[in-house]
Amino acid sequence: MSENWPTGPPKPTRLRQLCFVTRYPDRDRFLLTKVLNTSLVFDNGKMENWGLMNAVVPIGGDFIELVWPTRPDASGARFLTKLQADCAGYMLILQTRDALKRRKAIEAAELGRILWTNGDKETSFASQYDPRVVKGNVMPELDTMWPSKEFPEMLDTAVSPWHGFPGDFGVYSKEMRRTAHMKIAKVTFRLKEGDDDILGAVKGWRDIFGVPLVGTTSVFTNATMEFLPGEKGRREGLESVTITVEGKKDFEGILKRASEEGLCGDGWINLCGVKWYFVYAGEGSVSKL
Repeated sequence: MSENWPTGPPKPTRLRQLCFVTRYPDRDRFLLTKVLNTSLVFDNGKMENWGLMNAVVPIGGDFIELVWPTRPDASGARFLTKLQADCAGYMLILQTRDALKRRKAIEAAELGRILWTNGDKETSFASQYDPRVVKGNVMPELDTMWPSKEFPEMLDTAVSPWHGFPGDFGVYSKEMRRTAHMKIAKVTFRLKEGDDDILGAVKGWRDIFGVPLVGTTSVFTNATMEFLPGEKGRREGLESVTITVEGKKDFEGILKRASEEGLCGDGWINLCGVKWYFVYAGEGSVSKL
């Protein structure tokens, strides 16, 4: 029996950018770049509409973004106050081939409020949605990079252009390739206290944004997303990030630098307000495509 998909059937979806909001940008930019041994490809960007500034670092073909509020009434500042945190997961930015079509379906079905769109630009289309659309206490963004002569298939090309920040691809792609031994493998979110409907959570991301699922796991083209039941005293939202690392030297370097900064927990590293798990992925050849 065919499913009745509210916005269309699931489609291949890539986790392209994971965003954190912080009260201490100098600290977190330093720790993020030191521990991962990566460099900022964009810094001190101004997003005046939201009262935020931002910086971006690559992890292979994908990105980690830090934003910080520049005024106390900014949504990012209110978010941190509500969580009683100084840094936390804030946005999940996904890449798909049909973001415009999906947005029209979401609007037609009145499934969620659209907070922002880039206006269907020449190179991309992007929309941010109210976090209450899905579970996870994170702001979803669904984007499409339009194909080009040089990149006819953006979604499946690991190192490919991205519209998420101003910059010359010929410049920032060098750092993407240099960090290609690292990959975002999994993000894990905790539901709010009293909520243990994990299947409902992944179905929400499937039904609204078209993210495929297997069992109770959301499956991106490059990573997975899982949910944990809500617990008293545990904050709702991003709980952990898992990164695979090729090369023993690079893997041990991450652990050493994290230890130097006093960030090591019991099998994880405390970075940007969440647990980061680094998994050694062998010495296999790293794709530079």
